[in-house]
Amino acid sequence: MENRIAYKKPIVLDLCITGLGVIRNFGERGIRSIGIDSDIRQVGRFSRYCDFYKSPVLEESDEEFLSFLLSIGKDLESHGILFPVSDKHVRFVAEHQEMLKKYFRFKVAPIELINKILNKQEMYRMAEDCGIPFPITYFPKNEEDLRNIAQDIGFPCAIKPIYSHLLTSKINRKLIPVANKAELMSEYQKILSIDSKVMIQEIIPGADNQIFIYIAYCSDKGIPQGIFTGRKLRQSPIHYGTACLAESLWLPEVAELGTHFLRAIAYHGIGGIEFKKDPRDGKFKLMEINARLVQWHGITKVAGTDLCFAQYLDLTGHPAPPSQFVDNIKWIYLKSDLISSFKYMREGSLSITGWISSLKNIQYVADMVFTDPLPFIVSLLELSRIALRKIILRISVAGIKGSLRRFIGSKY
Repeated sequence: MENRIAYKKPIVLDLCITGLGVIRNFGERGIRSIGIDSDIRQVGRFSRYCDFYKSPVLEESDEEFLSFLLSIGKDLESHGILFPVSDKHVRFVAEHQEMLKKYFRFKVAPIELINKILNKQEMYRMAEDCGIPFPITYFPKNEEDLRNIAQDIGFPCAIKPIYSHLLTSKINRKLIPVANKAELMSEYQKILSIDSKVMIQEIIPGADNQIFIYIAYCSDKGIPQGIFTGRKLRQSPIHYGTACLAESLWLPEVAELGTHFLRAIAYHGIGGIEFKKDPRDGKFKLMEINARLVQWHGITKVAGTDLCFAQYLDLTGHPAPPSQFVDNIKWIYLKSDLISSFKYMREGSLSITGWISSLKNIQYVADMVFTDPLPFIVSLLELSRIALRKIILRISVAGIKGSLRRFIGSKY
C-alpha cells in the first residue's frame, strides 16, 4: 500500500527536530518530503530524505509566505500533504485554508478554535466548560491585580505567557518561576516590556516524570483514529521544558480525559494534550494543548500507534493500519538530554548510574539515526560552537577581572 501512495508529497513546515521526525518517518518508507523553513540552520534541512526550500519569514509577512507556498503547490503533480509542526504554521494553515486547499491536503481545526487553543486564557475557559481540571491560574490586568493575586496564590508559582509561542521565541523559556512576592513583582515588570499578556499559575508539585501526554489523530468530528499516552522522564530545560527523554505508558484516565476534551470542542487533526498529576489530590491537571505534532511524536511509531502516518493515510484516502499499543518504549533527543542530564546531576536529582539505567529500552533516537547521520553531525557542531563561545566568554571575563584587580592593586 505504501508504494501506491508514495506519489503524494509530504510538505513539512518548520524543520526543527519535530519536522525532522516527520521527514524520517516518510523517508524510511521511501517517500521523500519537501522541507520548508526560513532558517537554513534548522536540523531537518540536512536530512537525506528532504528537498529543502528556503521560505520567506512567516512572522514578517503572511502574504509572502502564502505566495511562496502556493508557487510550490503549482509545481506538484498532485496534492501535497501539509504537516505544519509549529504553532505559527498551524495558525497560518488554519487562517488560509481555502486558498491552500487548491494544491494541498491537510487536517487542521478551524481558525476560531486554533486561536482559542493558542490563547491560554481561552484554552482554560474551554477546559473549565468541559470539566477538565487545571492548575489555579490568574490573568492580571495591571499591578494592582497582581498584588491581590500575590496574596492568594501560593509560592513558588510561575509567570507564563498567554500566547506561549510568541514569547518562547524571544526569551527561550516557557515560563518564569518565582519564589516569593518580591520576585513576582520584579519579574512581572521585566516581562511586560516583552509581552503584556501573561498569566500567573500555581506550580504543581512533583517530579518531571509526573508529566503525561495524550496524543491523538482525530477525524472531522473529534473522533480519535489513534491514541497514544505516555510520560516525560526528563525535560529540557529541566523542570519547565519540553521532553528530551520520554516513554510510552498506557494510562486509561489520561486517554479518557484527552478524548473527552477533544470531542467536546470538536477538534480534528493531530493534537497533543499535556497533563501533570497533582500529588495533593491525585488528579491529572491540564497544562497545555498543542494543535500539532509534539516534539516526541516519533515514539508513537515504535509504540505501535503511528499517528503521523495515520494522518497521511487518511488524507490520501487509505485506511489506517491496525495498531497495538506497546508500553515502556523510550524516545530520546540525545543532544538535549546530555545537556539536561548534566543539570539534573548538578542539582542532585540524577546520578550517573541512574542516567545509564534510564537509557535502557530506548528504541527511538530523535537526532541520531545511522541511515541519516548528517542532522546529528550538524547538531554536534552547533553544540560545540556554542560551548566554545561560552568558554571564550568566560576566559575573556576572567581576564578582564584579573586586569582590573592588577590595575587597582598597582594604584593602591
